[in-house]
Amino acid sequence: MAAQLNLARKWRSKQFDQVIGQELSIRMLQNSLYLNQIFPVYLFSGQRGCGKTTTARIFAAALNCEELPAFRKDPKSHKIPCLGCESCKAIAAGSHPDFIEIDAASHTGVDNVRQIIDAASLLPVMGTKRLYLIDEAHMLSKAAFNAFLKILEEPPNSVVFMLATTDPQKIIETVRSRCFQLFFPAIEVSTLTKHLQAVCTAENIRADENALKVIVQETEGSARDALNLLEQVRFAHAQVSKDAVLKVLGHIPEPILIDLFIQLIAGDPAQLLTFFQEKNIAGYTPLAVWQKLQELVRSVLFVKYGVARQVTFEDKERVAAFARKCSLEQLTGYLHSLYDTEMLLLKTTAQQGVLEMMLLSMCVPTTAVTQAAPVVVAQKKTVVSTPAPVAQVSTTQDGRWNGFITKVEQLSDPLLSSILKQAQFRSYNEQTHELTVVFAQDPTFFGALIEETKTTWMGFLQELFSAEVQFKPVFEKPATPVKPAPSIQTPVASTQDDSKRGAQISKPQQVNSIQQRPVIGTPNRFVRTQPKRAMIVNVSDKEKWKTANKLLDAFGGTVIEVEGEHEKA
Repeated sequence: MAAQLNLARKWRSKQFDQVIGQELSIRMLQNSLYLNQIFPVYLFSGQRGCGKTTTARIFAAALNCEELPAFRKDPKSHKIPCLGCESCKAIAAGSHPDFIEIDAASHTGVDNVRQIIDAASLLPVMGTKRLYLIDEAHMLSKAAFNAFLKILEEPPNSVVFMLATTDPQKIIETVRSRCFQLFFPAIEVSTLTKHLQAVCTAENIRADENALKVIVQETEGSARDALNLLEQVRFAHAQVSKDAVLKVLGHIPEPILIDLFIQLIAGDPAQLLTFFQEKNIAGYTPLAVWQKLQELVRSVLFVKYGVARQVTFEDKERVAAFARKCSLEQLTGYLHSLYDTEMLLLKTTAQQGVLEMMLLSMCVPTTAVTQAAPVVVAQKKTVVSTPAPVAQVSTTQDGRWNGFITKVEQLSDPLLSSILKQAQFRSYNEQTHELTVVFAQDPTFFGALIEETKTTWMGFLQELFSAEVQFKPVFEKPATPVKPAPSIQTPVASTQDDSKRGAQISKPQQVNSIQQRPVIGTPNRFVRTQPKRAMIVNVSDKEKWKTANKLLDAFGGTVIEVEGEHEKA
């Protein structure tokens, strides 16, 4: 007794009108045949199980079909491929000498492509075209694609290439630009459901409509996957029911899922763990439980706000009750927990433990939200009933001040930017709009600079705080003055005339000599061949050295003068 084919192969389309859910692509191929405008390269792309390779085989059979001339004269009276001529029979049997089908996943190299190029120069034996179908074309290496370029652009008139792929983006652009591209989308739910019903009727399979809808939703619009799943359920159960499909998939039944959601709303972790044991939640696939639970939460969320959405759950009354009982915060919190756990569930080997952790985390916040709600409302009423509003004063670091500093840095004024960056935000009164900032410098110098540049940065404060903001600087000297670094001071005798330098030096000292290094990028050239000497300048006379003393108060350090700085190098 000969073995029978499985449903996916038995129900594979053999003519254009048998392909489901791809009307646009089929119409373009039929018009191409009718008008006798055949492109040298076709690219069939789309998701798995949607008819790419099957359609390519049908198109190849139609190109060499003996009824093709009659179809071009009267397309309504003649159907191609006819499946009766010698060419169509040879393609159906897989023995056609002019139809070569190649799996690119196992023929990825340049040598395989060169064999195709050499064979493409041969004339067809049985039909009018020599046809090459390259399945999973995105698996070809880049070198193989580059070797293909020339023949794809200008193939012999008797050759047609057909590339099929689930990932067209991996095919290099220079190849895609030479192809006539056809896209095969996922098959619509209603179309695929009708197709499964027709298959069940022809195969005498007892199946519920709800069960077929679950199969279609699970397979995401793939006809091949849907037929394979239908056959799995058929072998496991006498009738294809919704419960039977869920058992094969490892999905949690809807009544148990509803009860699980009730436990989450109740917010009792102990009762939830008991529910795990009683209902044997560990017996279901964790990813399947995750999938159905997020689908249920989303359905409740849509029903709560009256948005039209197809609810796949049979117990629509219970879903509506959940929508009335759950708040928006609860539902969005559930979704956050679900989506945050998705990647962990996919990667971990302890999926059941991760699922239990996720459900417990969803259970606990529900109690906290429910108990906290009345307290928040009571606090709001108390605040509203207070007769005199209290001024809101921010004493912590305000992010608006950081934003102000960022804007000031864009003014190309390094000194102003440095002064404001060293300032400390103290407070901002939301009612009086008074902004208090502390500076650790002497106001006689920095206060004047801040006041002079006020017009350049005041707009930033008004933009970030308020149009009525009042800038109140406070100047406070640091508790411990900065000490000058004493590491380079050594007593020496002065030999220079002080009057030439315009500085009065009471106790001349020599700083360590500094040997000049060569200028980078100028080999064998030195700016100065003799070492320089630096003298410490006595600036104790604050009347004479006003600016120098202000700089010392702000930054600390020692004022020195390097000998020969006024000379030309």
